[in-house]
Amino acid sequence: MKTWIKTIVLGLALVGALEAMALTGSARVIVNEGMTFDLVIANATQDFTISLKSDEGTTFYSKDVAGKSHFSTRFDVHFLDNGNYVLQLEDADRIQEFPIVIEGKSVNVSAARSFDLLKPTVTTKGEFIYVNALSVDRVARLRVNVYDNDDSSLMTDTIVGTNNIGRIYSMENLPSGSYKVVVSTDGKVFEHTIEK
Repeated sequence: MKTWIKTIVLGLALVGALEAMALTGSARVIVNEGMTFDLVIANATQDFTISLKSDEGTTFYSKDVAGKSHFSTRFDVHFLDNGNYVLQLEDADRIQEFPIVIEGKSVNVSAARSFDLLKPTVTTKGEFIYVNALSVDRVARLRVNVYDNDDSSLMTDTIVGTNNIGRIYSMENLPSGSYKVVVSTDGKVFEHTIEK
């Protein structure tokens, strides 16, 4: 880790993130008889993307949906092999995943393994980079990497905590230019480009 980047540990309030929790709306997966299930979303206020993927990452279905107060669609998965799949909803602030298991002629949704992640935020103000995340009811682990425009690593850090977690990194000793901040958590990677 370069000595010219000073790290200040803070627990930052994420009022905007709390507001973002409601933006995707309330999503439910309803299993029907046979090889179909319904996705029902109420109170969506942002545009979002729906994807159905295999555990290996192959996408079988993807659709961009404009934010609307109510959305529903039926999935017929009779053409898919037995196995584990993921129904993913993603908007600008949040990712929701519902594990789908296909066995024989039936479809199951594992509610116990469902996943809801608020995306970490990266902002700048003056000479500082602010990295924040909201983690409700669990411990979050963020890995933060900062790269210059030659993709040379300038700094690596890990933030662990619950509720509101964050750090502030000083850029005062960096020359003017573009930098890439990569934040990874829960197997997801988020890249942000910042200018100084």
